[in-house]
Amino acid sequence: MSNSPQSNSNTSPIQLKDLLLFILLASIWGASFMFTRVSSPEFGAFAFASLRLGIAAIVLFPILMMAGNWQFLLKDWKLIIFISIFNSAMPFVMFAYATLTLEAGITSVLNSFVPMLSGLIAHLYFKDKLSRSQQAGLVIGIIGVGVLMMDKMGGGNNALLPLIACLSACLSYAVSANITKRKLSHVPPKVLAASTMLVAGLLLVPFGIITWPETMPSLTAWSAVVAVAVISTALAYLIFFELIKNIGPTRTVSVTLLIPIFGIFWGALLLDESITWSIIIGTLIIITGAYLSLSLKLPSRRR
Repeated sequence: MSNSPQSNSNTSPIQLKDLLLFILLASIWGASFMFTRVSSPEFGAFAFASLRLGIAAIVLFPILMMAGNWQFLLKDWKLIIFISIFNSAMPFVMFAYATLTLEAGITSVLNSFVPMLSGLIAHLYFKDKLSRSQQAGLVIGIIGVGVLMMDKMGGGNNALLPLIACLSACLSYAVSANITKRKLSHVPPKVLAASTMLVAGLLLVPFGIITWPETMPSLTAWSAVVAVAVISTALAYLIFFELIKNIGPTRTVSVTLLIPIFGIFWGALLLDESITWSIIIGTLIIITGAYLSLSLKLPSRRR
């Protein structure tokens, strides 16, 4: 996800329209893990991710056709390729692989690690000071992962590789967020979203073809991959950048705190996934860590 400069909208009251958009964004991003869980086992991680990116790129392509937008691709093509890999191609493949084993609810909770890792990378490589709350958030988040995965690590379940895949995807998002903020802040967010989807889709097409399943996936799997591409990718990005413009990046990125709630809800409602105490407690701990890592501040009341 790309970052934009801070705006005064971070301290102004949130309008009802933006609040509804915020909840809608959390809901459809939470649903993306459910769609992935349904579709990726039939397509495979690479074929699923290439379809998700390819369809989303087609939906967003008209943005690139607007006057002057191609100039950003030509000027910053190396960074565009880098962001396409680390913000789209790699994390989509990693999460698709993880959902072959892990439930949609669990992967949505692990996605909350993005702000923690983003702050850590900014501290280690860009010399941004890590606040005490961010340090505490990272430690709390790690504890939360241990609690969340307690049931999965026991018995005969091999959940270690899927867990590593999820955290690698979060690390990939965190790297791209820091690079985008420092190197590509001059690129309009919608143009960046459309161009990275297009480039990432093109990069993954060969892998999708090579790994295409021998048996044609079911209509349900096709419906899920189209839904995740159109609704949870293309539409979600447009809502995301609209919110950044209206309420500012700090408030917008706090959507990370709501995504696990919807991810668990959709998984339980539509996929009959069980909600154990370890999932509930682990989720609460990780959300707390994510909140501290975001260093969110409530707007002061004016009297």
